[in-house]
Amino acid sequence: AAVGVVTLGAIYYLYSSNGSEENDSTGETQETNQISDPVDQTEEPAFKETRHKRKHEDSEDNAEEEDQKRRKTQAAEAQRRADEQKAAEAAAAEKQRKLKEQARQLREKEEAEAEARVKAEKAKRDAAIAKQKAEEEKARAEAQKKLDEAKAAEEAAEAERLRVLNAVKPIQPEVRASKAHQLASHKLFKVSPTASVVQEAPKRKLVVSLSHCTLTGEGLDISKIKLGERAIFKLQVCDDAGKPVDLPTKDVGFEVEGADGIKKGINKLDVGLFEMFWRPRVAAKYTVSVKVGSHDVGKSPYTFEIKE
Repeated sequence: AAVGVVTLGAIYYLYSSNGSEENDSTGETQETNQISDPVDQTEEPAFKETRHKRKHEDSEDNAEEEDQKRRKTQAAEAQRRADEQKAAEAAAAEKQRKLKEQARQLREKEEAEAEARVKAEKAKRDAAIAKQKAEEEKARAEAQKKLDEAKAAEEAAEAERLRVLNAVKPIQPEVRASKAHQLASHKLFKVSPTASVVQEAPKRKLVVSLSHCTLTGEGLDISKIKLGERAIFKLQVCDDAGKPVDLPTKDVGFEVEGADGIKKGINKLDVGLFEMFWRPRVAAKYTVSVKVGSHDVGKSPYTFEIKE
């Protein structure tokens, strides 16, 4: 029945619309038709209700469509924001990665530069050490050369002096020891038969008394000895009466033991008088021995601890 009412109302609506267009010029005819048609008058309220329902349904449909559109718009906006957030996070992560990569590269560069500086400094130090060693070696070689030359010169001078002094060799004496070392009639030296001396005293014997031999000078005083400087002392060879004995230099023993490169020498100054010197070059323990023949003189051997 409801469907029938809706249909009739629609037909009436169409009919009344057409009638109004055809008879628009005469309002009286339209009113007559409406009054004379009992069906139209009975169905108009139903039509209005139907039209109202349709408008209400259309409004609900429009509201639902608007709601769907709004939801879609909100969803699209949320998706857009999510995509933007995701893109921002990705950009931030990429920026952080690039910063880390730059920091790593910078660190590796600094480490490489530091390693290169260390190697360069080490090479420089090694070169300086090698240069210093070469210079020291050269200086040692030059010093040793000078020492050898000085020693050779001293030996040559000593040989020449001995040649002059011993042009006529004296009779070599016996050595008589002190009471504690009695060496009576023990010959320590062979007699050199030099013509002039033998003719003057063919049966004469000279003796050396160890107790009358003396050692003097700062060269045997530890408080006076200085590193790198000459230590000089003298030996006086005498007989029992305390008189000098003309003893050849070759029969006087003088030895210095200790560090390498020790410079020493002995010179005959007068009859029975000898000057001896030695030079400690490095801090060490030294032993100085002075002998007449094979016998120590005085407190020989002497021991010295030379310090810097």
